[in-house]
Amino acid sequence: MGLDSFVDEVMSHINPDSVGMVLVHRGIVRGTSKDGRKVKALRVSFDEKEISRIEEEFLRRDGIEAVRIRVKSGKLGVGDEIMTVVVAGRYRSDVIPALEELLARVKDAITEEEYYF
Repeated sequence: MGLDSFVDEVMSHINPDSVGMVLVHRGIVRGTSKDGRKVKALRVSFDEKEISRIEEEFLRRDGIEAVRIRVKSGKLGVGDEIMTVVVAGRYRSDVIPALEELLARVKDAITEEEYYF
């Protein structure tokens, strides 16, 4: 599923009377590690149950109407999508902090191993 269809699917389940903002985060494999090494690939695995728990938890927040998290697993190349997160809600003051916190929580449910040249 492409990015547009992923976002469209989320949008089809929201009430436009309650939603004033939709944020999308798309994480991709960087070509350079945090310490400056050239990255060849990244192996990703994740805890599917924990990802579902995080979605459910954030959906219960006041002002949040939709949360969808998609994580890819396996060996990914530079430029490949690692994850896409969509958060829809009432106001910026609801959605922006929720997305920031959600990304930190999702990161804890993902294991990444970099491969270098």
